[in-house]
Amino acid sequence: MEIVPHYSQLFETIVETTHKRTGEIAAARMLLRRGAQQLDADRPYEAIRTLGRALGRLYKHESREDLVRALYLCGNAYDRVGLLWCGSRHSANCRLPLQPVSFGHTPKSRPCKRRAFKPSEVV
Repeated sequence: MEIVPHYSQLFETIVETTHKRTGEIAAARMLLRRGAQQLDADRPYEAIRTLGRALGRLYKHESREDLVRALYLCGNAYDRVGLLWCGSRHSANCRLPLQPVSFGHTPKSRPCKRRAFKPSEVV
């Protein structure tokens, strides 16, 4: 992923430009994709930093499904580095944004399917 030197700096510039032009949620979605890529590349510490930056921007009603993805991926990254208590806490929080009390709306009920996802499948 770091084939081109200074790729991280270029990516940060693109995130900031996207934030200014199209908004906070678009920039957060870019960070979410980047965090998933970092997990796929087996760089969980970088993924935790990137996903943590995305989380704050995703606490909005219109981005709640992306928030769930980010929480899931962050929990996955914590599990990979051995912080099981933190990983399970993030994974448990994945369902909270979809609860009716969190946004004042009643979401469509969806059956719960338990299966392991690869980070690239979540995004």
